[in-house]
Amino acid sequence: MATKQSIVVRAGEISAHEGFEAVTAGRLTRECGVSTIVNTSAEVSTHFATDELLQQSIVRSGADVFRKAVTQPANAVPEGIERLRTLLSHRVGYS
Repeated sequence: MATKQSIVVRAGEISAHEGFEAVTAGRLTRECGVSTIVNTSAEVSTHFATDELLQQSIVRSGADVFRKAVTQPANAVPEGIERLRTLLSHRVGYS
């Protein structure tokens, strides 16, 4: 059984490359390694009652990734121009 986290991670990868429209319950279920015998949407529906809840989870996950990659490293640097440089450097690297 796919975990909620593994579904959100894969959904985030798909939406980053192809947009929200490409994220479907059937695709996520197949790509998260669930048997084809299982109803394709049941696996994802177990964790997300609606597409909107799945999309909200994708956005929250993306914000967490951004925060860890960009803002947290910059916050470790003293305020001022060095923090700004660090923030911009990490932002460019993130892109």
